[in-house]
This record gives sequence, structure tokens and C-alpha cells, in this order.
Amino acid sequence: MPLFLTERDVQALVGWDDMPEASLSTVSQLYVPARTPREIVEKLARALEKTVKEPAVAAAIAKAGMIVDFRGPDSTRKDIEAEYETLTKVAAKLGLAK
Repeated sequence: MPLFLTERDVQALVGWDDMPEASLSTVSQLYVPARTPREIVEKLARALEKTVKEPAVAAAIAKAGMIVDFRGPDSTRKDIEAEYETLTKVAAKLGLAK
């Protein structure tokens, strides 16, 4: 049975009422090796964005109950860094950090 929690549920669960943000979601991301040339990263990003916007692909994604929120390389990096920072704080609060 799936478990869905709201942001307030997560905050209550960890006992951290002043937690700035919490969310539960599933994401799919494409990664490349760290030293991949920027022009290759941009080319892949453009191709992926074009693909998910094609009507047949968009319809298949919608039929699967998913929502496309395409984010380019820079936005994705910022999201990952912010998530890491938040999860580091949660792990420390729960005594899980090393």
C-alpha cells in the first residue's frame, strides 16, 4: 500500500517544525560523467527536452500518470545541491550523520 505524506507530516515525523522544506516525489534524471564537455551536456539536454515534448511521448507519460517538469543541467544541479543540504540537516537531526 502506498504511503503519502505531506510536508507537515514529515516535519512532525522528524520533530523538526522549523524544517524549511520537505517533499516526497519520484524523479527521473539523466546523468553524464563529471568531465563531459559542456557542449555535449547541452546537446543531450536539448534532445531530451525535445523528446519529452513530442505529442506521442507526452501522451505516454501522461497515461502513466506522470508529469514532465523538464529542468536543464544548471537547474538540476541546483536542485540536487539543495536536496543534499536539506537531507544532510535531516540526517544530523535524526542522529544518522557520520
